[in-house]
Amino acid sequence: MGTTVISAPANANELGMTDRLIVLDKGRVVQSDFAPRIYRNPASAAAAIATGDVNVIPITIRGKQVESPIGSWTADNASFEGNGIALARPEDFSIVEKGKNPI
Repeated sequence: MGTTVISAPANANELGMTDRLIVLDKGRVVQSDFAPRIYRNPASAAAAIATGDVNVIPITIRGKQVESPIGSWTADNASFEGNGIALARPEDFSIVEKGKNPI
């Protein structure tokens, strides 16, 4: 229609009606893209939170070892060492019986 509308969506359904999403954090643009791309690849915690449910998990990285309150794992491509956060969507988790490997 050639019309630009600036809005603050109240829910994920409204995000689905957007052509482009611009995420602000403390008055600065932190990411601009299509909502599904930001959802799967948020550039910041603010971008992740803006596009839906997200778990913000405190982590510590030493070399390739990542430690968190929910467990530890190896990250071959860790981009830093020290304290940070991991962003995980609810669909990234699955419940597995103790002693069993996830599928």
